[in-house]
Amino acid sequence: LPPSLEALSARTLASAAATKSNPKSQEVVVIGHRNPDTDAITAAVVYADFLRRVNVNAKAYRLGEMNNETKFILKNADVKAPEMLPEHVPEGTEVAL
Repeated sequence: LPPSLEALSARTLASAAATKSNPKSQEVVVIGHRNPDTDAITAAVVYADFLRRVNVNAKAYRLGEMNNETKFILKNADVKAPEMLPEHVPEGTEVAL
């Protein structure tokens, strides 16, 4: 793996280990970029799902309105659209981009 992905994988696994010892740990916020396109939305949804599968409390959010293409794809894939990121995210919340 490239060094950046290696570090991300190590951090994800460390976070998963910490979560196993404290299952009620704070939610990890997974987001894409502002004015999200299909790639940004689906990447956030898939990565949040991956984190949950390794026992990390994670949830995908979006940073803007979805375009019609993204709405169509999510609807046809029977995938729930991520909520808009709340105005106030608690200080210290872990964020995955």
